[in-house]
Amino acid sequence: MNSFDSTSFKKLDLHIHTPSSSCYSDMTVKPEQIVKAVIAAGLDAVGITDHNTAQGIDEIRRVSDKTKLAVFPGIELTTKSGHFLAIFERDTPVIKIDKLLDTIGIEPEFRGDGAIQIPGETVDIF
Repeated sequence: MNSFDSTSFKKLDLHIHTPSSSCYSDMTVKPEQIVKAVIAAGLDAVGITDHNTAQGIDEIRRVSDKTKLAVFPGIELTTKSGHFLAIFERDTPVIKIDKLLDTIGIEPEFRGDGAIQIPGETVDIF
């Protein structure tokens, strides 16, 4: 696994989408291209935060595994009040994030769609 020294300043972008988000501008982009672009931009870490889905995380993790890039899994949730980023610990399994999406009511067929809002007023997820 790649190293991430938390004792010094790092360049981060915690809001990176992949083609798993339906709004992504070029659905032909591959995980290798995303990782290459963020490394070329001088980033030390990224948060993969697609709209209401964790689908793109594992491929980015796989591609970045032999690099110094740290990948934080996450999701961008759509709510009535706007978009909310949820960033998880680096080793959080995608299945755990999928279970969270199930709990808050994002149906699998709507994952990746940034227009789909979390149903209801509030959901107790803890």
